[in-house]
Amino acid sequence: MGFLEIILNSFGGNSSIKKIKYEEATTNLKEDKNIILLDVRENYEFQSGHIKGAKNIPLSAVDKKIETIAKNKNSILYVYCQSGARSARACQILSAKGYTNVYNLGSIMGWPYEIVR
Repeated sequence: MGFLEIILNSFGGNSSIKKIKYEEATTNLKEDKNIILLDVRENYEFQSGHIKGAKNIPLSAVDKKIETIAKNKNSILYVYCQSGARSARACQILSAKGYTNVYNLGSIMGWPYEIVR
């Protein structure tokens, strides 16, 4: 278990959050256009660079605005942020709202593919 996971778990984090690797996510995103890629950073962070095709809803607004892009609770959601902490929290929020296919992609800092600027 990584340091960040230990810290998150000690503050009520959910170790049952499903994670997805960059390579698998990239393949799946190419094959399934219905997957929603969600960037939970602030808008100015999103504007400075994001993964192609991502939708931006800051963590502070995920609870209220997720239905604007994912009406179906069975939608597949890949969530990421800057370091992985906010995406983990967003995954918890989304799961609590009844979304069943939520995956933490983690940090954009490690994303080895194209970043849209």
